[in-house]
Amino acid sequence: MNTKSLLLDLGNTRLKWALADGADVLAGAPLAYADETLAAGLAQRWRDVEKPAQVWAASVAGAAREAELATAVRQRFDCDTSFVRSVANACGVQNAYPIAGRLGIDRFLGLIAIHQAKRTPVLLVSCGTALTLDLLTPDGRHHGGLIAPSPALMQHALYGNTAQLKAGGDAHWLALADNTDDAVFSGTWFAAVALVERVLAQAERQLDTPVELVLSGGAAEQLQAALGGLGRIEPELVLRGLSLYAAEHP
Repeated sequence: MNTKSLLLDLGNTRLKWALADGADVLAGAPLAYADETLAAGLAQRWRDVEKPAQVWAASVAGAAREAELATAVRQRFDCDTSFVRSVANACGVQNAYPIAGRLGIDRFLGLIAIHQAKRTPVLLVSCGTALTLDLLTPDGRHHGGLIAPSPALMQHALYGNTAQLKAGGDAHWLALADNTDDAVFSGTWFAAVALVERVLAQAERQLDTPVELVLSGGAAEQLQAALGGLGRIEPELVLRGLSLYAAEHP
């Protein structure tokens, strides 16, 4: 009998998936929405995957995408998908939001993964479509966080909503730029860096102790480079947190 769980991370632009067997999480190739439909894309990627014992999903993509995913899972494996929502307390993490379900499940599961691995204060920064920052202390208490546009989203907004700005070729990181593309690219990344550095300093003052910076998300490497190498990158935190949640809720 197969004991593996199929884990699904349904984001704003792509789906990530993994198979979990106990503590082992084996990630598969992600699927971008623009490439193909979920059903066709997943049928191809899962053609050699045997029916899992359970299917767990974390989604920030909305009801329509969730329904599409659930249908794809049912067509391929003839089983239902359990969508996880943020709660007040799970896996030792205490959600700071008074209305627990309003905290993005990607943020909540990321905190669960970090709490399982670390017992020091952590500022978790995820850079993808959005830039999110969350403070977690060793007792598992979430002290809240912030949400801002990612540099990519800021760039898209500037080029899409400013008549005189037109995207050109490759942009470069410069302290002071002499052309529009470099100015937009550098300005948006400086904005992200300033926010991260400010919140990190504020967290250390608030807790009166050093706080470790952990980076995740699709643009984590770019953010780390913009920060001058500051921070430690942790990949696949949502899938890892989802695995821990699933193990606690068999």
